[in-house]
Amino acid sequence: MEKSNNTVQRTMSSTQPNRTNPGELILVAKKSSDSQKPPVQLEKPKTGLFSSMMMAGKRYYYSLVSGYSKADTFKLTTFSDRIYITGEKFQAKEDEGIERANKAMMQYMKTTLWFSYKYNWASFIPGTKLNNDVGWGCMIRCGQMLMASAVQKKIGMRNEDIRRQYIELCSDNSSGEKAPFSIHNIVLYAAKQYNITPGQWFRGTTIMMSLDGLNKHYKPPLAHDIRIFTSVDSLVNISEIYKKVFSVPKVPQGVNPLEELKSKEWGCSLLFCVAIRTGLNKPQANFKKSLARLMELKYSVGFLGGKDHKAYYIVGYNDTKEKYYYLDPHYVQESEKHAGVNLELYSTNNLYEYQYEDMVTSLLLSFLFCDRSEFVEFHERLNELLLEVSEDSMPFSFTLEDDFDNDNMVEF
Repeated sequence: MEKSNNTVQRTMSSTQPNRTNPGELILVAKKSSDSQKPPVQLEKPKTGLFSSMMMAGKRYYYSLVSGYSKADTFKLTTFSDRIYITGEKFQAKEDEGIERANKAMMQYMKTTLWFSYKYNWASFIPGTKLNNDVGWGCMIRCGQMLMASAVQKKIGMRNEDIRRQYIELCSDNSSGEKAPFSIHNIVLYAAKQYNITPGQWFRGTTIMMSLDGLNKHYKPPLAHDIRIFTSVDSLVNISEIYKKVFSVPKVPQGVNPLEELKSKEWGCSLLFCVAIRTGLNKPQANFKKSLARLMELKYSVGFLGGKDHKAYYIVGYNDTKEKYYYLDPHYVQESEKHAGVNLELYSTNNLYEYQYEDMVTSLLLSFLFCDRSEFVEFHERLNELLLEVSEDSMPFSFTLEDDFDNDNMVEF
């Protein structure tokens, strides 16, 4: 695609942050020679009058600015209406009725985990005075939500026990093996691997790569067999997917990675994430249809996006009203200190909506393939989508080569 003032290139910058061995996880700032020293003690925050007043002000501010527009269209009104939420299609059947279909859809959303800003953690993030993520942790919270949806889809269950187990993996008041996906672990991992300063805003690619590294290191039972592939470029290298799925450093000589991915059993699930741009300053019209169709696929676990410098977890799409639905993490809650999990704090009735034209142009699309067969089906669906839209209307494409050119692009 040619560069112009009105057209955005599908290929984003392929430059990735400097990092050391992604498998090496160091959660405290110390050298290996310090291994005989006592472990670092987590400093407990002290709550004073001034800090309490500041937090009260922040809570009030975010209560005013949360969300763009309440999701008034989140309901089925006719038998032709279709709403898709993280790959699940909701449409009323004549023998069941519209009310029953809406009830099932509302229950599905109630069991979709919601994470938001938290304050008054039990301890600071080591090496900092951070005991809350208000104002900077929204993309991290969105990543925790997306990962929760992937886990629920992989397991095929959304019951209370599964939700509690996942929430415990993200506990704000634990770290290390007890809470692999805690904000403390995420921040420290990103600082080590990607030079992200604690308290700095995350990109969508950064949170998903951090979750991948933590998942590989700690191997929590709920998610250990999910491998997370994140492409920082909208031209996706098939060879990199091959290396992720089969845990190999390179593709063997003479092997076609695409054919191997489609024919060889995997032994894992793949959470496939790809960063795209839909425009420069505003979304281009040519991506509108393809993006909606991708959200409707059963493999979808939503998009990471936002508006006005705020990150949102985009969970669904109304095909009739052409509205996207999202969960907003910009709500400030006090961190739980007691034992156990209060599920009510991780569920919300506040679902918001906006249309394609109001979205930011930088998005992270995500799809879960539970096994090889779903990956094959995904490619078949992409072929069908290409019959509906032109090639330059697809927000991402594939290549077989590291040093790619147009001749190496993969068509399905």
